[in-house]
Amino acid sequence: MALPAEDIRPGEEAMCGMLERSLYGTRDAAYNWTETYTKVLCESLGFEKGASSPCTFYHPQRQLKTVLHGDDFFTEGTPKELKQLDKDLKEHFEMKTETLGPDAESGEVREVRFLNLVLTFLEKRKQSRTRFNLLGLGSYRFPVNPRIGFRVLVVSF
Repeated sequence: MALPAEDIRPGEEAMCGMLERSLYGTRDAAYNWTETYTKVLCESLGFEKGASSPCTFYHPQRQLKTVLHGDDFFTEGTPKELKQLDKDLKEHFEMKTETLGPDAESGEVREVRFLNLVLTFLEKRKQSRTRFNLLGLGSYRFPVNPRIGFRVLVVSF
């Protein structure tokens, strides 16, 4: 990488710089990012790496399921655990988050964008099940405890 003009000293015109971080688009940026978030999730936060894909993670004690694509995290869990995960991740990364859910007073939103898709929260109580309609992906159903609820945390870096 060429040095900026203001950093070149007389006699050092042939010098180059060495990156201390990966830049978006460089050859090893994706690999370095994968290593970084895997280390944070597994070693610092107690997640287990998924067997089906290197981009899936599960936290057995906190019942959190996370899928990553590039620099977008999609995590499902209870409101309490998602708030804690948000706090934990902010200790390691600069990021913004949105929580998909029914409670606007607590900052939850009914619609977010993830991977150029619009995710819409549709709450339908039927035998203690909540339904999230992931537009473009059909419906995604999972059992929930009606007293606790279930939410999705979307993280972008």
